[in-house]
Amino acid sequence: MYLIEETQQIKSSERRMACRARRDIAKLKRKRDDDANDEHRPKKQQMITEHFPLRRSSRQTKSMVEREKFDVIAEKLRNKEEEGIEKFATEGKGWGVRSTRPFAKGEFICEYSGELISAEEAKDREVRYALVPEVGCYMYYFEFLGRKMCVDATADNNRHGRLLNHSKTNPNVITKMVILDHLPYLCLVAGRDICEGEQLEYDYGDLVPTTHLGGVPVVPTTHLGGVPVVPTTHLGGVPVVPTTHLGGVPVVLLLTGATMAAMLQVGTP
Repeated sequence: MYLIEETQQIKSSERRMACRARRDIAKLKRKRDDDANDEHRPKKQQMITEHFPLRRSSRQTKSMVEREKFDVIAEKLRNKEEEGIEKFATEGKGWGVRSTRPFAKGEFICEYSGELISAEEAKDREVRYALVPEVGCYMYYFEFLGRKMCVDATADNNRHGRLLNHSKTNPNVITKMVILDHLPYLCLVAGRDICEGEQLEYDYGDLVPTTHLGGVPVVPTTHLGGVPVVPTTHLGGVPVVPTTHLGGVPVVLLLTGATMAAMLQVGTP
């Protein structure tokens, strides 16, 4: 009986070994068939980037270029830079500003620096300034966020922007507003390529607009060669002289003969 059981165990073990051998043979056959098929199967196309590293374009977008320009101007504004210009005495226009090096078109020159005030405050100040003609009037009117504002540079701050003279026919400088830290700054930039030694001038705007006072036309004052031009219009026998000369809102003044004569004797650049 023991012999029979042992014989049966041997046969069972042989069967398991035979099954295992058949499975191994089947795996070998499948592998052989797969290898044979791989030889005829088209190979996967290789990407060129597998042989050459991918190079990103170094060209900057327009927004990137504009951002770099803004960063340069912002730094110059914060540092109050005025490199490449100097003050000099002109013939017939008082003080002026000229370049001491070339400037490329669009390049920052300097800031029109002064006190930022409302247009209403500027009108009141112009009235006071007219009573002391030797002080002059250096006001620049502009709009910011739908509101009329003014940079008052009448007080001498040793900055050059306030001294640039007017040119209607051949300006080489233009004004651009830059918003920095939520505040507007007036930047004077090259309107064209500028050579060394050129006087820097820009168009102040409409120097001779027409306004009315009580229905009577009034010609605002302007400055030609540093000398105020006295209007020919009179109101009740008294000359009416608005003092705005930077293309803003005219402020009407009634001048006495003595004040008007003093204005004619004082040149305002």
